[in-house]
Amino acid sequence: MVEEKQNLKFPVSKIFKRTPQTRFIFFLVSDVFLIGSAVLISFLVRFDFSIPPQYHPYLASYIEISLLTLLPIFYFKRLYHFTWVYIGINDLITTLTAVSYGFLVLTFLLFIGREHVLAKSIPRSIILIDYIVVFILVGGLRFSKRLYVEIFNKRLVQQEGKPKLLIIGAGDAAEQLIRSIKQIEDY
Repeated sequence: MVEEKQNLKFPVSKIFKRTPQTRFIFFLVSDVFLIGSAVLISFLVRFDFSIPPQYHPYLASYIEISLLTLLPIFYFKRLYHFTWVYIGINDLITTLTAVSYGFLVLTFLLFIGREHVLAKSIPRSIILIDYIVVFILVGGLRFSKRLYVEIFNKRLVQQEGKPKLLIIGAGDAAEQLIRSIKQIEDY
């Protein structure tokens, strides 16, 4: 009877195991949600938190074109391919360039299709506000993992008598090694 109950348990930890694939899926789904939210926030900010009814039919289309433009650029700029625990200034710059390229392409597409109803109906200020909000949300999500590790994995008490360590090198590998050593010390 006990064995039957144990066999019925579903191993949730096996599904949510940290792998590059699960990290990719997590950030892809998060980006879809954040980009959609950024569009809504942009409209709310632009219209003083009350979106006029004439823009309601175009929200879904603008969200779709934003997703179809930004997500492939995020993928090609490799925003889904590195460990966000080790995020640094270079990675935030990469995020900024990916968002910038995405909005340049989005603006270009809206310019080319300027005779389309969507391009005529979306205020130009929405694109700028959306650009800022997408960068804050997408960059903030990725930086939050590093912030969490830095804040909550610190030791409350410093240990005396720690061995001294000298790391020679100033590249990315040395920086990553130092961060890994700090994390190990915190456990």
